[in-house]
Amino acid sequence: EPTSRENTQRVQEGDSIQLKVVSTLDVKPNQFRLIHDGAPVDMKKRSSIVIDRVSPGTYAVSLLNLRVSDSGLYEYQIEGAPTPKHLVTLYVEPRQVKEKVLDLPQTTFNVGESILFKVDFDEHDQINETPKWYKNEMCISMNASPRHKQTTDHINRTHTFEIYNLQLEDSGVYEMRTPNLSVKTPEIKIIPQQGPKPTEEEVRPQEVVRQSSVTIDMKKPQEQLQESQPVEEFQPIKENIPVHEVTEGDMMHLTVEKPTTVNLSDIKLYKNNQPLLPSKNIHTETTSPTTLDIKFSPVELIDCGYYSISIRDQIQP
Repeated sequence: EPTSRENTQRVQEGDSIQLKVVSTLDVKPNQFRLIHDGAPVDMKKRSSIVIDRVSPGTYAVSLLNLRVSDSGLYEYQIEGAPTPKHLVTLYVEPRQVKEKVLDLPQTTFNVGESILFKVDFDEHDQINETPKWYKNEMCISMNASPRHKQTTDHINRTHTFEIYNLQLEDSGVYEMRTPNLSVKTPEIKIIPQQGPKPTEEEVRPQEVVRQSSVTIDMKKPQEQLQESQPVEEFQPIKENIPVHEVTEGDMMHLTVEKPTTVNLSDIKLYKNNQPLLPSKNIHTETTSPTTLDIKFSPVELIDCGYYSISIRDQIQP
């Protein structure tokens, strides 16, 4: 019979208990059968249950790192005994999860640096399982990147998580979780590596970038270019055409949408109804199969005028 008079026990998740059994029969531990809620316990699958023979006829039954599912009625039967006997009625209550915030001396790091999170466990914190780490509520797979390393020191009751060669995507809030403990970090910010500060001679006024978009409608009735001689003064066409006012020295982009079948060689730029002559400050290039970028860098006073574009002799302001 169990020597303890307390045959009902209430414990918390993660606790361990040991029960003493004294019998008139002296057998080996493998001849000692444990029964949980009427079903025999497979000792090969329940490594958290240990049965030791302390002395002839005396046995110690250890239930380690208990979980809520371990609650129930436990009985034992020694080989040669006619019926099972009551061992303990066990209630395992969920352990309340404690929440902490990790105090860090630094929360902003440059790309390429490393960061170390260190968590100290108190005497009530369970560290039977390896803690899991999360970033922005997403579980971090430690095997997915060689830049991640975690270590648990059971003697000093500490756990560390280190990230090497930080990248911009490493920014976020980190959290360590165990069955009864949650430790969050402040928001970690990763910024690009700062280069040397420019000298006064290297400092230049920032360019002003102005961008406009024009859509070329290939279904529009085709217009034919009229042969005309240059005139001293150009008279703008009276249509609802966007007007862009810029300052000399600015940089301006015009984005043109085009069919995918049109090549750069099929496109011509006109100024005041005259083909635009090559200019060192006006550059045209395709940025995608359906877009064309016309860049004025920088804008000069001589660039004033009415611009239109021709795609396979089809004109659009």
